[in-house]
Amino acid sequence: MGNIKVENVHKTYKLGETNVHALRGIDLKVDKSEFIGIIGPSGSGKTTLLNIIGCIDVPTSGNITIDGESTVNLDDRHLTYLRRNHIGFIFQSFNLIPVLDAFENVELPLIPLGYDGEQRRELVNDILEKVGILEFAKHKPDELSGGQRQRVAIARALVIKPSIVLADEPTANLDSDTGNKIIELMKHMNESLHTTFIISTHDPRLLDYIDKKVFLEDGRISRTESG
Repeated sequence: MGNIKVENVHKTYKLGETNVHALRGIDLKVDKSEFIGIIGPSGSGKTTLLNIIGCIDVPTSGNITIDGESTVNLDDRHLTYLRRNHIGFIFQSFNLIPVLDAFENVELPLIPLGYDGEQRRELVNDILEKVGILEFAKHKPDELSGGQRQRVAIARALVIKPSIVLADEPTANLDSDTGNKIIELMKHMNESLHTTFIISTHDPRLLDYIDKKVFLEDGRISRTESG
């Protein structure tokens, strides 16, 4: 898995008596293992597009296919299965559970998948080692730096071995040095695990790492650049 096709996707929200057009006819093709950047200012539709690709939200019109299967008509059970088994999410604000330590936060997505305790332990320790934070496995989020928390969030996204990872402004709350390390880590994971990454950002540091840049303005793709 990992091939995505977005076809003429529109998204309109109702805000009181006003219609807010978040997306206005998006067409986008993403191949397996690509490292894609969705680039644009706040309010351009980046997060809305990620949420629709990730089956968190549904388009007002248009179609999304993942590996040839349309997601727009799937029922809640099938959408939950797709999100739980094949899509990893990385959020700007980390979204870690404060009462759980790093190990437990990363372990959480594995529990509904039926792995036993030993299998979960092996998978979590392996991915924590890969992202360079195994020694902090027993630390709670408030005992970690911003960069360490984002590494935990990346590990949590990758532990299910997803075919697609969606990252929403993953470096926005990080200093320059930490942000660069997180970008390099995500690119390494993309190359070593052949995982498709779609990253929303307005961080210029990401541009050198991205395979394809998709520029959004006012809910439309203004241009696309390769390399």
